[in-house]
Amino acid sequence: MHRGLQWTHRDHRIGAAVEVKDPSFFESGGAALFVGDDGLAGAAVTQNGDLVSVFRHPESNSPLREIIADASTISTTLDAFDIGGFLPDKYKVYGFKPAARVRWNDEYAPRISRTISPVVLTLF
Repeated sequence: MHRGLQWTHRDHRIGAAVEVKDPSFFESGGAALFVGDDGLAGAAVTQNGDLVSVFRHPESNSPLREIIADASTISTTLDAFDIGGFLPDKYKVYGFKPAARVRWNDEYAPRISRTISPVVLTLF
């Protein structure tokens, strides 16, 4: 899963919006992993129920909708960038609703900020 996440971070036009966690996070057994058959799409849910590291590489054939649907059955929260409503609209389908909006701060910005300045959302 980590390799697919890294490649997506590198290759997807908004891949910088996905946090690439240390490989030990995925190997420790501390999170439930949901990975597509090709390894190029997936998501994780922490022990606290936080949906993290949702990704799909542009060359993946894995159905991200199914991966998120499965992961959302055990997740209760997630953080996401609001890039023109794309992610909040995507997660709304799975029952998540924005609970907090945080103004963008370039001091903490990943590479994605060079082209856009999204709002950071916490969803429940």
